[in-house]
Amino acid sequence: MAPMCGSLKSPFNDKYSTAIRFPRITNLRTSKTLHLSYLHPYLIHQYGFYGSHKNKSYVSPEAIVDVFDYLKSGN
Repeated sequence: MAPMCGSLKSPFNDKYSTAIRFPRITNLRTSKTLHLSYLHPYLIHQYGFYGSHKNKSYVSPEAIVDVFDYLKSGN
């Protein structure tokens, strides 16, 4: 985890915000890693928003499924 000073607010001007921390989630079986903020799960759930390509905060749905491979059908 890489803590930084400050906070990260939702781009939708809603109640969601978090301290700026970027956890790294690694599937120990496959060694695939996902970098995201604590805000990502809320934005994905609430708005289907995966981030912005402009500021490199984008997390693709494919990357999420690669790390959480049990989400793939047939597993």
